[in-house]
Amino acid sequence: MDEATVPGLGTIRWWAGFTERPIAVEEARGISVLAPREAGTSALLLRDDTGTQGQHGLQYLTGEVHADALDDASDLIATDRASVLWEDSRAAPLLDWGQAKVRELLREWSDQRRIANRKRLRDTTPFMAMIDRFPERERQELEAAIETLAGIETIEDDRLTELVGILIRVTRTTAS
Repeated sequence: MDEATVPGLGTIRWWAGFTERPIAVEEARGISVLAPREAGTSALLLRDDTGTQGQHGLQYLTGEVHADALDDASDLIATDRASVLWEDSRAAPLLDWGQAKVRELLREWSDQRRIANRKRLRDTTPFMAMIDRFPERERQELEAAIETLAGIETIEDDRLTELVGILIRVTRTTAS
């Protein structure tokens, strides 16, 4: 578990991670905010209306924030224990920290997913070796197209492989 300091709340402990496939149960997605007496869960840590890079990663994201100070003398957990009272100005720094952390995690997830897609293509298919045999211009075009396809956050392995195969066949045909 990592730690962070949030103004007005002190030290919080947190962890987050991404699953290989989208989390099927929507309520299981996201970051749970836990206080010592009971758990309060709020999807508000996930809300990012800025269209940040990696936003599809929210379907894969899970984690927890342990914020003991939410339960201190001035209770910031709703009476039903189901959410944080985000409208209270004392909770705003945690919300700000959480949203910034989620944006950072999603950017990293998106970058890592693109890198993993490229690595999988290189390590498990003959395509990258085939591309190396094309003339310079065609090779650069193919690599740029593959980079774009590999960066599509929602693309499945089979679909990426299929599309790269089509690109190589078409390029081979037009280069001849």
